[in-house]
Amino acid sequence: MLGPNRNHRIETLLQKDIAEIILQEIKDPRISSWVSVSDVVLSKDKSFAKIYITMIGDETEHRQAIEVLNKATSFFRVGLAKRIRLKYIPGLEFVMDRTIVEGMRLSSLINS
Repeated sequence: MLGPNRNHRIETLLQKDIAEIILQEIKDPRISSWVSVSDVVLSKDKSFAKIYITMIGDETEHRQAIEVLNKATSFFRVGLAKRIRLKYIPGLEFVMDRTIVEGMRLSSLINS
Protein backbone atom coordinates (compact mmCIF):
# COMPACT_ATOMS: atom_id res chain seq x y z
CA MET A 1 0.00 0.00 0.00
CA LEU A 2 2.50 2.62 -1.17
CA GLY A 3 -0.09 5.03 -2.67
CA PRO A 4 -1.31 6.90 0.42
CA ASN A 5 2.19 7.26 1.88
CA ARG A 6 3.57 8.49 -1.43
CA ASN A 7 0.72 10.99 -1.78
CA HIS A 8 1.39 12.26 1.74
CA ARG A 9 5.11 12.69 1.02
CA ILE A 10 4.34 14.60 -2.19
CA GLU A 11 1.75 16.78 -0.39
CA THR A 12 4.33 17.63 2.29
CA LEU A 13 6.95 18.53 -0.33
CA LEU A 14 4.47 20.65 -2.27
CA GLN A 15 3.38 22.47 0.89
CA LYS A 16 6.96 23.31 1.89
CA ASP A 17 8.11 24.34 -1.58
CA ILE A 18 5.02 26.41 -2.44
CA ALA A 19 5.39 28.26 0.88
CA GLU A 20 9.04 28.99 0.03
CA ILE A 21 8.13 30.24 -3.45
CA ILE A 22 5.46 32.55 -1.99
CA LEU A 23 7.87 33.97 0.59
CA GLN A 24 10.98 34.23 -1.55
CA GLU A 25 9.86 34.77 -5.14
CA ILE A 26 6.40 36.35 -5.27
CA LYS A 27 6.80 40.13 -5.30
CA ASP A 28 3.15 41.11 -5.82
CA PRO A 29 2.06 43.62 -3.14
CA ARG A 30 -1.38 41.95 -2.94
CA ILE A 31 0.33 38.92 -1.41
CA SER A 32 1.30 39.86 2.13
CA SER A 33 4.10 38.23 4.04
CA TRP A 34 1.40 36.82 6.32
CA VAL A 35 0.29 34.20 3.76
CA SER A 36 0.68 30.64 4.94
CA VAL A 37 0.16 27.32 3.16
CA SER A 38 -1.97 25.41 5.66
CA ASP A 39 -2.57 22.23 3.67
CA VAL A 40 -2.18 20.52 0.31
CA VAL A 41 -4.56 17.84 -0.94
CA LEU A 42 -3.32 15.80 -3.89
CA SER A 43 -5.75 13.89 -6.11
CA LYS A 44 -5.41 10.11 -6.16
CA ASP A 45 -3.91 10.16 -9.64
CA LYS A 46 -1.47 12.93 -8.59
CA SER A 47 -2.56 15.16 -11.49
CA PHE A 48 -4.13 17.93 -9.39
CA ALA A 49 -3.37 19.60 -6.06
CA LYS A 50 -5.59 21.90 -4.03
CA ILE A 51 -3.50 24.36 -2.03
CA TYR A 52 -5.15 25.75 1.12
CA ILE A 53 -3.99 29.24 2.11
CA THR A 54 -4.49 31.19 5.33
CA MET A 55 -3.70 34.86 5.74
CA ILE A 56 -4.42 37.88 7.85
CA GLY A 57 -6.75 40.40 6.23
CA ASP A 58 -10.31 41.04 5.23
CA GLU A 59 -12.43 39.21 2.66
CA THR A 60 -11.38 41.55 -0.17
CA GLU A 61 -7.68 40.94 0.53
CA HIS A 62 -8.33 37.19 0.67
CA ARG A 63 -10.10 37.23 -2.72
CA GLN A 64 -7.31 39.29 -4.30
CA ALA A 65 -4.60 37.02 -2.94
CA ILE A 66 -6.33 33.87 -4.19
CA GLU A 67 -6.85 35.49 -7.60
CA VAL A 68 -3.17 36.46 -7.85
CA LEU A 69 -1.99 33.01 -6.77
CA ASN A 70 -4.31 31.20 -9.18
CA LYS A 71 -3.11 33.40 -12.06
CA ALA A 72 0.47 32.45 -11.17
CA THR A 73 -0.03 28.67 -11.21
CA SER A 74 2.28 28.21 -14.21
CA PHE A 75 4.97 30.20 -12.34
CA PHE A 76 4.53 27.89 -9.35
CA ARG A 77 4.64 24.76 -11.51
CA VAL A 78 7.91 25.87 -13.12
CA GLY A 79 9.36 26.65 -9.68
CA LEU A 80 8.24 23.29 -8.35
CA ALA A 81 9.74 21.47 -11.35
CA LYS A 82 13.12 23.00 -10.44
CA ARG A 83 12.79 21.92 -6.80
CA ILE A 84 11.02 18.54 -6.86
CA ARG A 85 11.86 15.52 -8.97
CA LEU A 86 8.47 14.29 -10.15
CA LYS A 87 7.51 12.88 -13.51
CA TYR A 88 4.59 15.33 -13.68
CA ILE A 89 3.99 18.47 -11.65
CA PRO A 90 0.29 18.51 -10.74
CA GLY A 91 -2.12 21.24 -11.74
CA LEU A 92 -2.63 23.66 -8.88
CA GLU A 93 -5.62 25.47 -7.44
CA PHE A 94 -5.32 27.89 -4.53
CA VAL A 95 -8.26 28.21 -2.14
CA MET A 96 -8.71 30.09 1.13
CA ASP A 97 -8.66 27.86 4.21
CA ARG A 98 -11.61 29.01 6.29
CA THR A 99 -11.07 26.70 9.29
CA ILE A 100 -9.11 29.25 11.36
CA VAL A 101 -11.58 32.06 10.61
CA GLU A 102 -14.54 29.82 11.48
CA GLY A 103 -12.80 28.64 14.65
CA MET A 104 -12.24 32.24 15.79
CA ARG A 105 -15.86 33.12 14.97
CA LEU A 106 -17.18 30.14 16.94
CA SER A 107 -14.86 30.93 19.84
CA SER A 108 -16.14 34.52 20.02
CA LEU A 109 -19.74 33.24 19.90
CA ILE A 110 -19.05 30.86 22.76
CA ASN A 111 -17.38 33.62 24.80
CA SER A 112 -20.28 36.06 24.32
